[in-house]
Amino acid sequence: MIQLFFIFLFSLNQNSFASTAAVKSLQSNHINNDEYAYLFPTKLLELPDQIVFKTGSNTATDSSSRPSAWIKSTLTDKYVIGLTLGRQSDLVDFSRQLSNTNMLSNFDYTANSININYATLDQGQSYSLGFFYADKNDKYNQIGNHAGTINLGFRMDDFSFGAVIGLYNTVETNLLKRLAINQSFTGSMAYELDDILFLLDLSSSHARQFNLAIQPNAQTDDFEFLNYKMGIVKNIYNGHELLFYRINLETDQLKNRQSLKSMKTVKLPLTIGFQSDLNESLTIRSSIRQTIGVSQSDDVPAGLNTTIAAVGVAINFNQLVVDGLMQGLVGPAASQQINQNQFLSEISVTYLFN
Repeated sequence: MIQLFFIFLFSLNQNSFASTAAVKSLQSNHINNDEYAYLFPTKLLELPDQIVFKTGSNTATDSSSRPSAWIKSTLTDKYVIGLTLGRQSDLVDFSRQLSNTNMLSNFDYTANSININYATLDQGQSYSLGFFYADKNDKYNQIGNHAGTINLGFRMDDFSFGAVIGLYNTVETNLLKRLAINQSFTGSMAYELDDILFLLDLSSSHARQFNLAIQPNAQTDDFEFLNYKMGIVKNIYNGHELLFYRINLETDQLKNRQSLKSMKTVKLPLTIGFQSDLNESLTIRSSIRQTIGVSQSDDVPAGLNTTIAAVGVAINFNQLVVDGLMQGLVGPAASQQINQNQFLSEISVTYLFN
């Protein structure tokens, strides 16, 4: 059954293999491309050989919004490899983002990252093994920035599994402060039933901040983070247009181990996305996302209106795909308005080798 699902995905125009811009235009990562392969590395076996270049901002806090390059190559009919430069680890940078928010700190995100994944097919089952490594050692400014993970994947019949295990994640600043994150883990599972996809994500980490100016190993903050999502995606495809509905149940939990206080937030976001191949050379994508019904927390304010619209376009030149996102519509600083400075400001260029 899972083979039928990917036949459906491959029957879309080649633009479907575009990178992060396509994912952000649809506000969903279930379309089979390099971003989906970060969740489930065994998907490398089902992607064509390609190289992707993506523009972005070096100061972006979103791990997928940095400039990056990704290449996927088939070694044999059963062995493939994927190599990424510049793309940050979701597990590493998201835990740092949570730490900065709750510790009122400003620790750097990872830099100079390399991500390599290797996948193989054996007797109808797929396995993958990979590593993420990022390091910056600024002796002049007395800043250290180090992170590493191991990435695992497995697919059997209709089930796909992915896991990222944090090996180390530390930052030191010239203010004699240190952030150490351990016990970090992300697990993902997908189950395909005809044109319906069930998704489950779980992420956890333990972050501590130390002030070395007071005394060695003087701990000032101690937090535990837990996030899990359950999602259902319904795909409708007629040969040229894709319409999907996605609904998630998302729960975030935070525990301050020093003050023994806990916070919990529950949300139910709905995403509706549309992709149309207008012709062999042009694809239009659009989506809207909004929290509905459930959005509750005793500890965190509800915030502004949650409705977010996104639009993107892809242009196909035979084996070359240029994919762009209307940048003003998404992200934490989105104005929901488009002007000449934001038009297609985040672009991915994909070259398909075969």
